[in-house]
Amino acid sequence: MLSWNDVVEVSREEARQTFLDLLDGIGFAATSWQQGSIPLALVELAADFWSRGTKIAVAVKGFGLNDTAQGEALRRFSLSHYQNTKLAAVAAQRLVTLECEAGEGPHTIDVNDVVITDAAGKLWRNVEDPDGNYPASYPATIPSGGTLQIIVEADEPGAHNPEAGGVSILVSTYAGVTVVDDQILRRGADEERDERLRERNALKWSLLTRFGSIDEAAVALALGASEGVSRVAVHSRAPRGDGTFDVYITGDTGAAGTEDLEAVQAAIEPYLMGQLDTSDPDDIHHVLSGGQRVLLVQNAPLLPLDIEGTIYLSAEHDWDDVRPLLIEHLEAWRRTIPLGGFPYPSPGNRVPLNEIEHQIRRFELGGQRPIRTVVLTTPSSDVAVPAFGHVTQGNWTGSWPGMNITRV
Repeated sequence: MLSWNDVVEVSREEARQTFLDLLDGIGFAATSWQQGSIPLALVELAADFWSRGTKIAVAVKGFGLNDTAQGEALRRFSLSHYQNTKLAAVAAQRLVTLECEAGEGPHTIDVNDVVITDAAGKLWRNVEDPDGNYPASYPATIPSGGTLQIIVEADEPGAHNPEAGGVSILVSTYAGVTVVDDQILRRGADEERDERLRERNALKWSLLTRFGSIDEAAVALALGASEGVSRVAVHSRAPRGDGTFDVYITGDTGAAGTEDLEAVQAAIEPYLMGQLDTSDPDDIHHVLSGGQRVLLVQNAPLLPLDIEGTIYLSAEHDWDDVRPLLIEHLEAWRRTIPLGGFPYPSPGNRVPLNEIEHQIRRFELGGQRPIRTVVLTTPSSDVAVPAFGHVTQGNWTGSWPGMNITRV
């Protein structure tokens, strides 16, 4: 009887050799058959059929499990088993303040009239605010010598999220108008990653009963509340005094936006504590004495991880080819670092130095490891991470100026 581990993919070469050995063992001169002969052609056909069959078997093996399903199979599995829909990519939104100098304007604008770009050349346009705040309605006016706050949205959905203040180059022509403030409202996000969807699936059980883990329920609700929320951590042991409960969230590459924070607060609060009695400012289920909220959803503190030193690169590889793929590899690993860092080595809340070095050394390109070794000067020891801190990219993007290359 086959076991789980017996269902593995067999390459065409492996299958061919198995058939040739079997035929040779029962008296055929199989190992001496020439290319183009009919017997060898039949072996090749059988080997191809066997190899393709094992690929199908391995795929089917993983379709029905949350830990192993991928792509379209995981999407269908999640919907049918957990009623979880894979989240689509969303466009980032920013709250931008426009200022018109005295003596210029006023200027009247409508939806999509204001076009702003960021340092990467990505375009952002003003959209209607569903809450009717920024502005109350369109057309809107930028007064002479005054300001106007508008919401702008990235033209393209996806995880393009400049830091606050990064969306500031006005493309539309309005005399005397400049961008004076730019705040993150909603982080853009790519289509939900398989790993995130698997986590939401696994956490769904915590929402089926009020007797399960409160911490897990909070994480499940936070991940379901906003596509811009990448990771969640919970501090439920009275972080701000008796009766308090803190939830930390973050985006893929940096802080979550204001709308992300509000969406998570709105998702968790009524589930854990019931609906807020807005007529009672002292509703003890939501607000403690002194006005302190029982539940506080906040951004995880950010800790940029700088990586500097010397990479010893094999002579047959070009650093310009290696660098972008190595950065991509390190970024994928960075996203696995839990909020607050790894629990090891003691006392925890660390990113081990040897793990960073290991990730750089184990990088593969075309089945080869182009990096012989690495000697880091920054960090020079294990990196301490604040409680619930989010480790972000430091100075190892772009040309990576902090990394020296020695060819060996």
